[in-house]
Amino acid sequence: MGKIIVVDASLTLTWVLKEKNHPIQVKQILDDTVEGIVIPIAPSIWLYETVNGLRSAILSSRINLKIAGNYLSGVLEVSPQLFDLGQIIYETFQIAIDLSISVYDASYIALAKSQKCDFFTGDEKLYRKVSGKLDFVKTASQYF
Repeated sequence: MGKIIVVDASLTLTWVLKEKNHPIQVKQILDDTVEGIVIPIAPSIWLYETVNGLRSAILSSRINLKIAGNYLSGVLEVSPQLFDLGQIIYETFQIAIDLSISVYDASYIALAKSQKCDFFTGDEKLYRKVSGKLDFVKTASQYF
């Protein structure tokens, strides 16, 4: 069985949208997921955040609707196991308050805490905000 990790929508979108200057580890996480080396998990909001990111890419003319549909199909094939936020809502709320971050971001952190695993984010701003406070929150460039 693979190692469990939490991944967020920003990491997923970095891979899907082939963001410039993204670390090679973003693709490695995907490859390791396909091979069963890691088992990604995420709170249920991951799906909505990912779809919204694709919508934003369409609105900013980075991709068209057909490409977004293809990307969404690809993402769903390797999507993380999703966890209901109800299981971690109190911890999520407390983390959001304590760290002055969104409930969305806090839900990924709360899930990683509850599962005692690392959380890999594509959100550099979030990482900088919690860096030094939560050693299990990492950027893709810190992947193995």
